[in-house]
Amino acid sequence: MADQRFLRLPLFIQDIVTGGLDTEIADAFARIKEAQDAGDEAAVRFSEGDILRASVLRERLTGEAGNV
Repeated sequence: MADQRFLRLPLFIQDIVTGGLDTEIADAFARIKEAQDAGDEAAVRFSEGDILRASVLRERLTGEAGNV
């Protein structure tokens, strides 16, 4: 369920927030690829955590699933 306080914000603010979360998720996927290529499993797990946190926050705010 979407956070009603978030949905009352102007649409351009909602777009900034959700766009930032989507960018964070995409960047984390890129970091995972780099970490896998380097064999750095700790960095992979760290970036997976970033994806999970950003996705959960996006879903809580909008009620929509992220791009995971």
